[in-house]
Amino acid sequence: MSADPIAVAAQMLATAMYCRAEADALRADSGSADAREAYARCNADHRYDVMAALTKLASRNCPREVADFGECVERKGSEEACEAEDLRALRCAAYRVLETES
Repeated sequence: MSADPIAVAAQMLATAMYCRAEADALRADSGSADAREAYARCNADHRYDVMAALTKLASRNCPREVADFGECVERKGSEEACEAEDLRALRCAAYRVLETES
């Protein structure tokens, strides 16, 4: 089973945007428990910021998927009812992040 592209892209964005020092310390400390904890805490602290960044990327780079999500929300009346469309838009944005790192 391959890794979830949204989770991988979110971790990459968190590291690049918010947790660079913690990632560097994790590498320097050869994965010590304190360094792992600090890195995990940084990722958790910024999860909403990272999801906002992915959403912004989707708006700029995935117009069809974002439009499908918007149409679904209009049709069904709530974002919660359109989880599949939301995930498609986020996955599209995640693939854009992953492409830039290749």
